[in-house]
Amino acid sequence: MRVALVGPYPEEPGCVRGGVEAANYCLSQGLRKIDGLDLHIVVPTKLIQSDRRVLEDPVTIHYLRKPRVRLVPNMLTAIGRIRRKLDEIQPDVVHGQD
Repeated sequence: MRVALVGPYPEEPGCVRGGVEAANYCLSQGLRKIDGLDLHIVVPTKLIQSDRRVLEDPVTIHYLRKPRVRLVPNMLTAIGRIRRKLDEIQPDVVHGQD
């Protein structure tokens, strides 16, 4: 089964900066223990200059550069990019939290 988590996630292992990021990190730590689970984490963030993919066996983390737009809140500025990434991953289950 392929699962995608969408939302804030630490860019440095063990350096959690907030409640939602902590929740996503803890959820991923539990899910990574399930044998045969193909776990992908999709992270829209303003803190990077370009998209990048990080492999933390057995998890794939997709950091997506999020535009710095102040008129539109939260994940709305990245919805199209998130959708394209989910189309690429083709998950069976998606969990989003922001």
